[in-house]
Amino acid sequence: MLEISQESDQGTILKATGSWTIDQARGIWTELKKHLNGNLAIDLQGIDRMDSSGFQLLITAKAMSQKSGNICKLLNHSLPVLKMMDLAGVLGSMRDQVRISASNKEALQLTYSRNRYSI
Repeated sequence: MLEISQESDQGTILKATGSWTIDQARGIWTELKKHLNGNLAIDLQGIDRMDSSGFQLLITAKAMSQKSGNICKLLNHSLPVLKMMDLAGVLGSMRDQVRISASNKEALQLTYSRNRYSI
């Protein structure tokens, strides 16, 4: 679910994988909160399934990092993450750079964020 990809004085990069759903939320949060005491980047490319519980973990991590004066960035958004962000209507407002490949552009089919975010 989460593993350290890189650590330095500037912060930690975590690689997120698998299914981020209600069934795994407790275990993911237990691991994620260990890293919220410093700058953090979460590589989301390996997430193959996400529901609102998994998305809430990302939002909470960003909020807690900001509150403590740290940075939490989301990188390499997978298609399930992009779809969840679109459904929540925050695709263009999370302040993380989103890159969408040409192959994913057709599969994404934005619904809620279509008017606020250009791809």
